[in-house]
Amino acid sequence: MEEYPIQWYADRCELDSQRELLWAAHETIINTLPNYTLDLKWKVPCYSYIKMLCYLNYKGNRVYVSFFQGSLLSDRPNLDKKGTSMVAKYHIKSPKDLLENDFIDILFEAVALQEGL
Repeated sequence: MEEYPIQWYADRCELDSQRELLWAAHETIINTLPNYTLDLKWKVPCYSYIKMLCYLNYKGNRVYVSFFQGSLLSDRPNLDKKGTSMVAKYHIKSPKDLLENDFIDILFEAVALQEGL
């Protein structure tokens, strides 16, 4: 898998902490998803399974993974469903947030939604 989209995006971060969290999120996603494609869409790294699943983003000192069918996902502490009709954002404050079962469970649940399970 070519890592160009994540490299291109991470290079634009102003803070080293943002870059570290983006790379940690990328590694967690690619090591968790069974099959995926990675493309640059809207100038952000976008991961697809059957269709678009999630994308990485940062704003200010925040880094998050946004899920396209996020409103259909189960409620979780770090999953913000406010302000949009479909997208939910998983806020990442440290690499530890990605290693918790909560984030991995969200990835598997998003895949299951695409598979229609």
